[in-house]
Amino acid sequence: MIIKDRAYHTRYTQKRFKHELKRKGKNYRGYYINEAKEYTRVSKKSTKPPKRHKITLPLNFSLVYAFDETIKIFEKLFKHIKDHKPVFIDSRHVENITPDAILYFILLLEEIKERHEEYSIQGNFPQDIQSRKMMQQSGFMNYVKTKTKSYRRDADIFTIREGKKVHPEVVKDVLNYVKRHLGINGTTPVTRAIYAIVIEAMANTHNHAAQKAHVEQKWYLMAHYTGDGDVHFVFLDSGVGIPKTIRKNFKEIISKIFLPGTAIDHKLIRSALDGDFRTKTGQFERGKGLPKMNDLTKTGNIKDFVIISNKGFVDSSRAIKMDDKFHGTLLSWKVVRKEAS
Repeated sequence: MIIKDRAYHTRYTQKRFKHELKRKGKNYRGYYINEAKEYTRVSKKSTKPPKRHKITLPLNFSLVYAFDETIKIFEKLFKHIKDHKPVFIDSRHVENITPDAILYFILLLEEIKERHEEYSIQGNFPQDIQSRKMMQQSGFMNYVKTKTKSYRRDADIFTIREGKKVHPEVVKDVLNYVKRHLGINGTTPVTRAIYAIVIEAMANTHNHAAQKAHVEQKWYLMAHYTGDGDVHFVFLDSGVGIPKTIRKNFKEIISKIFLPGTAIDHKLIRSALDGDFRTKTGQFERGKGLPKMNDLTKTGNIKDFVIISNKGFVDSSRAIKMDDKFHGTLLSWKVVRKEAS
């Protein structure tokens, strides 16, 4: 698995340097050709390629279930790229990968491409069969450069979808996927709950797209049929984040609810879930969406609802302040196998 800037893959440049390198030796005009026939920029005074800094992924590569350990890996990747250091991501020993980590990885790769003209990232696949399948068959490989052109699709994985606005056709695919895996016929409380959450999440991305100038706002969606018979959904919004949006739109309400200096990210998210920022307009961007999502988790059809945004981590029982900043907003939830009684 190789991820590089477009400049590394210009066909004309590769052919020219390959010819010159063969003609004049392995080191020529600051470029070095390695055994894999890859081209790496080095100092003009150097005869060796730059050291590739290895980043080892944790055994449980998951933001929802192992946030602290996983987010530090992504921060380390950002730091190395910012310092113009080539990176090798070692995932051989990973034993579990969840959709949230895959989607966040893609979001950061897109940010790296946007911010940096030159970078070099390589990596390998997990030895664990299920983890490797999750990485290869989720659609993740469409966002990186790899020698293998295509991978088999697993019917248990709802492959990655992305967009900039509400896409009813994607929601339809989501509902068909859930009905097929949970044995549901027709419209039920489960399908209505899923429809509401996905539509609200897509609308949130679209409604807040203008808050980050010159940056394209996108959403990413993925699902996985788990070993315990539930369907795990993850929706990732690349926007500015829930706490920042609340601070911009609800300054007056914040001042009434919180003492000065206490309106920190995880508390703002919890208040939004409780409906503290709901207004008369009833529009999602005015505070209705999150309380609606929260209410759906109380029906018994949705469980393990998690929100991660900026420096806040909130689930059904906890609201935690995080040391590391999360880019955007991540929603994670599970759809249970059986209808609630």
